[in-house]
Amino acid sequence: MRQAGGHLAEEARALLAGDPVRRGSSRLVPPDEGAVLVSGEDEVVTEYELRQPPSPVLLIGVGVGVAVAVGVLVALRRRRRR
Repeated sequence: MRQAGGHLAEEARALLAGDPVRRGSSRLVPPDEGAVLVSGEDEVVTEYELRQPPSPVLLIGVGVGVAVAVGVLVALRRRRRR
């Protein structure tokens, strides 16, 4: 759960910053045969992929959802004042 939350937070930060690249996956590379590694010298390979911009349909849906939510809040507020 912590990893999923961290991933979502990282995605949100990247979207707000306009970062076009997303980290795909990371993996350890096994050392060459006979190599001596000191602690912490593991080689990690990370793969990156380009982030696709959100589709126009998604953006329209979010806009409509926000407009409906604001309309409901305004209607509830007016009802309470009466």
